[in-house]
Amino acid sequence: MKYNSGRLIVKLNGNHSRINASDQHSNLPKTGNFLYFTSSIAIAVDRMKYLFPVIVFLTFINFLQAQPVGYSYAKKITIQSSQVSGGADLVDFPVLISVTDNDLRETSSGGHVTNVNGYDIIFTTSDCGTLLDHQIERYVSTTGEYIAWVRIPTLSASSNTEIHMYYGNNSISGDPSLNSVWDSSYKGVWHFNNDVTDYTSNGSNLTDNSTTNLNAGKIGNARDLDNNTNILSSSTAGKYLLMSNGSFSGVTNFTFEGWVYLDRSNTNWERVFDFGQNTNVNFFLTLSNSTGSPANTNARITLTGNSGEQGAVVTNTTNTGSWIHWAVVLNNSASTMSIYRNGSLLGNATGVSLSPQDLEASTANYFGRSQYAADHYIDAKFDEFRISTTQRTAGWVATSYNNQNTPSSFYSIEPESVAESLCATLPVEFFDFSARPEGSSIKLHWITATEINNDYFTVERSVDGIVWQELALEKGAGTSHKLKEYTVYDTRPNPGESYYRIKQTDYDGSFTYSILQRVNLSLSNISIYYIQAQKELIIDLGITELYLTVSILSAIGEPVDIPIINTLSNRITYDASSLSKGMYVVRVVTPQGVKVQGLLIR
Repeated sequence: MKYNSGRLIVKLNGNHSRINASDQHSNLPKTGNFLYFTSSIAIAVDRMKYLFPVIVFLTFINFLQAQPVGYSYAKKITIQSSQVSGGADLVDFPVLISVTDNDLRETSSGGHVTNVNGYDIIFTTSDCGTLLDHQIERYVSTTGEYIAWVRIPTLSASSNTEIHMYYGNNSISGDPSLNSVWDSSYKGVWHFNNDVTDYTSNGSNLTDNSTTNLNAGKIGNARDLDNNTNILSSSTAGKYLLMSNGSFSGVTNFTFEGWVYLDRSNTNWERVFDFGQNTNVNFFLTLSNSTGSPANTNARITLTGNSGEQGAVVTNTTNTGSWIHWAVVLNNSASTMSIYRNGSLLGNATGVSLSPQDLEASTANYFGRSQYAADHYIDAKFDEFRISTTQRTAGWVATSYNNQNTPSSFYSIEPESVAESLCATLPVEFFDFSARPEGSSIKLHWITATEINNDYFTVERSVDGIVWQELALEKGAGTSHKLKEYTVYDTRPNPGESYYRIKQTDYDGSFTYSILQRVNLSLSNISIYYIQAQKELIIDLGITELYLTVSILSAIGEPVDIPIINTLSNRITYDASSLSKGMYVVRVVTPQGVKVQGLLIR
């Protein structure tokens, strides 16, 4: 279905007449150069068939899809399906958004982000209205550097995935970061963002033993385990991180993912991780099992010391001097263990019958230290460590590497646009939707010109334009090419300001949203319309002595100046003859609120 609300001007014969919502249909003028319909009178068109055909000169349009309220700017982000490995869609995948963009600087530094912490940056799906969970890792207000993780419900391997970024909302003061970015299979996620905090909801915080913060990691900050001389693990002088005792109770399947910058390889059996109790009961990853280079990489698990070890041993290449993404996947049901290096399978082992839960009760769960006294502490830097209690697929591991290694190749970001225009769509069929006070209720009224496979409408209400409540269901017309009129009353409206929208659902379950309509009893009844013949833009204020500002923006958000012809007590008339064909946005700001309306000049 296609939507269009606002104002419609059609050419008839005679004088210019403007019909208001309060006019009686029976008194409609039957002559006039132009007939001006408000949204609630559109049904009158069907009653005046003898006046047609008409020539439609201009249509004021609002927006096909609902979008977050109060945001001034937006960017479209397209995730490349070619970067999604494995051929299968990935569910609830955390995508890294890492960018330095002048537009994302805070306003005092010349950008358009209003919160000094970047809290007014949010993300939606391509429908413009469905918010995506995200978690901020770093924001630098003076440069526009922004690092965040965004949960994508379905990351397609066959077609590009489009999401939207919105920003520029000075009413936002709280941190929007959510740990629900990480699905329930994550045991712990450590960004090492000047801390060793777990960023899931599990509270799996690490204990730091003398490691230091590194400002320039692979992704934002990192941890530096600067063991620059060979220190035996029997010593307490080494630098390492420690997980809590009993961390692997009930864990059968397992995935470790993380970035390691190995400073030296002439250490002996240094550990990325070593979980368990002692030299008999442990599960470890070592990148180099001797002081030689290259040396074997081992991922092994045992309950009876080195004689009973199970897992992969593979010949490795030199690992020092660069960030390398490592992953270890233990699939308990398949009895396999695999090692991945930079997204590619390095080696695997079969016949692995043990699992992490067999390590319990674990008392020594190390990152950077070995259970064996004669092994060395690792001399390395760590970044973005994760442990999952599921076996991540090869496609998941490779896609994680693709995304984190070169974010700019993983997705493209389009230039900044005005938020209201990001989801603007030219109407094909006339549609109208209005929300107006009527007594103690709000009357919600909409008209469709065409419905194809339309099952039903859902009327939704919100106090902030973000969290929505269902009010009513209204059966659709299926397939129809005639004007259809619908009315629903909100008999218990919220006090103050509310937003309304219509969700239209097809028989196959697909859906779209109408424009937003705002109801505020204190907001003046402002009307915006354009007369093609005179090339005049008119703003009717409804009352006198109203303090307001008017902005006219091009489709790319640039201000457009046009002269004022006259200002009466309740009307402003602009000379719009200099406007070229295209779409514009008219924004009227009053002390009571903001009215935004699209304008298409043909």
